[in-house]
Amino acid sequence: MDIDLIRAGALLHDVAKMKALRHGGDHAEMGARLLEAMGYDKIGEVIRQHVFLRPALENLKGLNEELVVNYADKRVMHTRIVSLEERFSDLVERYGKDRRAKERINELYLQTRLMEQRIFEKLDIGPEDI
Repeated sequence: MDIDLIRAGALLHDVAKMKALRHGGDHAEMGARLLEAMGYDKIGEVIRQHVFLRPALENLKGLNEELVVNYADKRVMHTRIVSLEERFSDLVERYGKDRRAKERINELYLQTRLMEQRIFEKLDIGPEDI
């Protein structure tokens, strides 16, 4: 994997979040388009997938930079590394305004648990070790 691509994606994944919060829109797509317009297509694709993986995890072979940044985003809450349970509890509190939103967050939680299993089956540590 390209560690520099992971680092850039991790640092820039929310580059368009404030604009999306103020004016509406998908911050992942907006951020991807911004970076692609600047000639950074690979970073743009990592940013595009930091909320939802495309293709979905079950259709993705192995690990890639998009998956690593997506997972890392789900483990960080503001400035702290937290468990998936804590992170998704926060997401439900902040964004679970209705039944459908809560269902989507729960679907994302289940996908992220599978992602976590896939990542850590290759490592000598567990998610609780980070």
